[in-house]
Amino acid sequence: MRTRRDTPIFLIYLDNVVPYYYFYLIPLMIALIFVSFDFNFSGLLHTTMVTKLSNQHKFLNDFFAICTLITLILCFFNYLVITLNAIQRKNLRLYYSKFNPKYRGFFGILGIIFFLFILFFMCLSWFLLDDRMPDFSKKGAYFTYLRQFSHPYISAIIMSLQYLLCVFFALYFLFILNVRKYCRQ
Repeated sequence: MRTRRDTPIFLIYLDNVVPYYYFYLIPLMIALIFVSFDFNFSGLLHTTMVTKLSNQHKFLNDFFAICTLITLILCFFNYLVITLNAIQRKNLRLYYSKFNPKYRGFFGILGIIFFLFILFFMCLSWFLLDDRMPDFSKKGAYFTYLRQFSHPYISAIIMSLQYLLCVFFALYFLFILNVRKYCRQ
């Protein structure tokens, strides 16, 4: 069993509140339960309100967009308020010292820009909805189909994986900031 000391630095932001896997399991279970029922949902986000998607797909899009926002706010709040303890800082320095020097540029300003860019566009995709069936000759058509037109259970799993990727990129972005803060002085 893992102790608090053995928690990877990468996961410490969510692990300060509750174990990090709850941030994936709980929203997925809530989404699967709500999708089981047919109810009228017009949407919370403006782009969801104007689309002609099914009520279940509208709910899933808005639900995971709000979950992403809440989790990202929680991660950044924990980064700013809760600092790493001495053991975690030591583990971070040890990790950085073992990292290949040729690839340490990843922790530089380009790494920060890369993760901000990816995180921004992944979060922006919650607002990009289209009522038309995608043309499968274009890139991203299968992802659009699975998110917006497939069975609601499949859409729930696909949207939860997108939510998980957003949280992953946010955590790695904060990890880079911690490396810059504690190791590159």
